[in-house]
Amino acid sequence: MPNHILAPVLSTDRFILRGHRTSDFDDSAAMWADPEVVAMISDEPSTEVQSWTRLLSYTDHR
Repeated sequence: MPNHILAPVLSTDRFILRGHRTSDFDDSAAMWADPEVVAMISDEPSTEVQSWTRLLSYTDHR
């Protein structure tokens, strides 16, 4: 039995909000590497390794 709770899926006619998946990596890495995205968060773009680590923590793969 897993020791985590899966994120619920919320959807409307125009929008789907779901938990992160490892298949989201390419888009997630591109987002966290964008200086404009991180300007008000950390002011330092993330490497692919940092983005992968972050994504795995979101998906509860520790």
